[in-house]
Amino acid sequence: MKKILIVFVFALVGLTVANAQDDKDFNYYNAPTWLWTFDYSMAFPSGDFSTFLDAPSFRGWHVEGRHFLLDNKVSIGTGFSWNGFYKDFGRKTYEVEGGAITSNMYRYLYVTSLDFSAHYYVFDNEAFVQPYIGIQFGPHYFRRQTQVGSYYIEDESWNFSVAPEIGLYIPFGENGEWGFHTNARYNYTIYDRTNFDGLTYIQLNCGFSYTY
Repeated sequence: MKKILIVFVFALVGLTVANAQDDKDFNYYNAPTWLWTFDYSMAFPSGDFSTFLDAPSFRGWHVEGRHFLLDNKVSIGTGFSWNGFYKDFGRKTYEVEGGAITSNMYRYLYVTSLDFSAHYYVFDNEAFVQPYIGIQFGPHYFRRQTQVGSYYIEDESWNFSVAPEIGLYIPFGENGEWGFHTNARYNYTIYDRTNFDGLTYIQLNCGFSYTY
């Protein structure tokens, strides 16, 4: 599922880039001063993260504001996002301190992020789609939980994360303020907790954009 979604995002970017190059004189896009995105967010664990909890997250949201600079080729901004991961490992006998418990094991991990961003936009105002590349970085708050019966472990921490990303947005109609937005992001977090050196996950966002 993860590979299919990644291929879909990159294929979408490729198709729209090709269309925009074939129609460079089509003045469809009104260059904004601000871009806001409001996205539904999915996330997929990878690396050490998947050894703790390998189930994808379909509970998430992302909001971001960007201010354009340098003839609208570059933007800087800030955003917030949240993703909740969860998996039921089934009923088994688990060793705990001082004995063993036969019960279901549940694992949770919640990520709340504050990110700062910088993006570069591939085309100028004649393109009716706006593909971009960029990077997000900032503090992320992690809350990790494991529950077996009445036995409960929780760990909370703030950690620094960085995430390169690729995406695009498409206005609805000529010079439309509202539009479609999507991006793919690879998150790496410095997470020196227990047996983890770092946490990585792929985040896919899809929703609406508003420009003015």
